[in-house]
Amino acid sequence: MTAPWAASGASLLPGLSPRPQHHIINKSGESETVVSTHMATFVYIKGCKGMEIVVQGKIGKLCIDDCSGIKISLDNRVVGETVELIKCTGLEMTLLAPDSEVSVFQIDDSADINLRITRKNQLTSLYYIRTGNIKLFQGEGDEVYEFPLTHETDVPDVQMVSHWTSTKPDATMVTERVNREGVFPATEQLNLSKAGQKKPVEDAER
Repeated sequence: MTAPWAASGASLLPGLSPRPQHHIINKSGESETVVSTHMATFVYIKGCKGMEIVVQGKIGKLCIDDCSGIKISLDNRVVGETVELIKCTGLEMTLLAPDSEVSVFQIDDSADINLRITRKNQLTSLYYIRTGNIKLFQGEGDEVYEFPLTHETDVPDVQMVSHWTSTKPDATMVTERVNREGVFPATEQLNLSKAGQKKPVEDAER
């Protein structure tokens, strides 16, 4: 079911069109397909359990809040480049095709999160805090590689970031503490890896 079109705060400014939204709220044990016809669509999923959700088409942003045991797949880009997971457990997200890209995952107060991608250039980094057992699976068929992203040494109330070491095919994931002394969050290794991101990462070769 598609939620009514609604306006975000920014779209209330004169001359701006309403921002399309799709809300899935407090559902259990169902399957639902979100068909986006506008790349600014905001998809908001809250309080859902045991669902399978497919998002088709480009969207502006995706936020999943207080959900458990759901599987969600995207077949296209998140144009706003960010997916937020808040207070979620047992969630599995799959980026179905090379065109389904999410630059940044922001994960807060969550546990048991599995992310599945085919190519490394489908995501850039994952920021998380008070979150345990995040796993990234990359590849397809018989060649799927697992990258555990959280570690016992992580400090619960310190934000961490996992990111690729470079844009090369043999890049791996590293995890660092986030430095927020400046205007934007950064780490030494993340700055180094971003400096080389002028061309897409090729398929993983390990």
